Amino acid sequence: MGDRTSQRVRLIFFSGAHIQSLISLEEICNGCEKCFNIAKKCVEYGPLRFSTLQTITYSKNYNKLHVSDKLFEDIAEYCISKSKNKEECFKELEKTILPVISCDTLSIWIDETRVFPDGMEGLEYDHRHMPREVIDIILRKWSVKSIQLNMIYFTSEGMCSVDWLQYDYFARVRLNDPYFKTQKSPDLKFTHVDVEMSDSIYCVRDLGVRYPKSESPRGYANFIPNIRRLFPTDKISMDLSHWCCIANDDIEKKMSTILHVVSMEQPQNLSVHIKFFVESAIVKMLNEKTKKEELFGIAPKYNFREHSLQCY
Repeated sequence: MGDRTSQRVRLIFFSGAHIQSLISLEEICNGCEKCFNIAKKCVEYGPLRFSTLQTITYSKNYNKLHVSDKLFEDIAEYCISKSKNKEECFKELEKTILPVISCDTLSIWIDETRVFPDGMEGLEYDHRHMPREVIDIILRKWSVKSIQLNMIYFTSEGMCSVDWLQYDYFARVRLNDPYFKTQKSPDLKFTHVDVEMSDSIYCVRDLGVRYPKSESPRGYANFIPNIRRLFPTDKISMDLSHWCCIANDDIEKKMSTILHVVSMEQPQNLSVHIKFFVESAIVKMLNEKTKKEELFGIAPKYNFREHSLQCY
């Protein structure tokens, strides 16, 4: 297996000048010079590791740049290690995140099953807090236009960095915290936020089942209002491409749950586009006149304009 991996990497290095998009290379490399050179040439790259971030002094606009919740922790802990107090920490943060690069879309990978080191409270697998000020300065300095959130059940960065939590320098935010705890960002506005859930289990489950019977809810009923508070936008799209595993019966109850999540904070000027798949048997009926199976129409209560909820 190792030989095949090294062969693939050598092939990448050989043709690196022609690569436009490269995802997950840093999963097998800690940031060597050749990987760094590839990152300079791509228009889509990531997830960006802190070691690579520290080498970025060149000017470049990325079509899409991928980062992870672990990167936010690493940045916070680096700035704390270089300072003696909160003021010095934030000055270090300003020097660490440079405005030399920009990205049209920032893709944020969020691990749903991260865990604290042994001996700490909170050993259950969960989405963990992120340092708010680190996120905000990246959004501003990199001139981010749109956001993509990748909710991922498991990544290779499951172990949390916890030193930054020992200080009160950074505000802690999560997308499944009660939304009223999340401060709004009035000076930010994004064209749209795309939510990708093809690799999600907990988030996609909570969106479909308001009160899961088998396990306690993870708090993702707060998902939409937290998105709008962290990443202000009037347009959210959600891809629930594998929802057939959940929405295989009682589709009206699932739709009711989605409407509850979308309308929780009584949003204004919000358009939500949701794409999901269901088993055909629960959306078909037999036409008594033609004796042919037909799809049910969308019930009027799921197609009202005040929330602009559109399902495909």
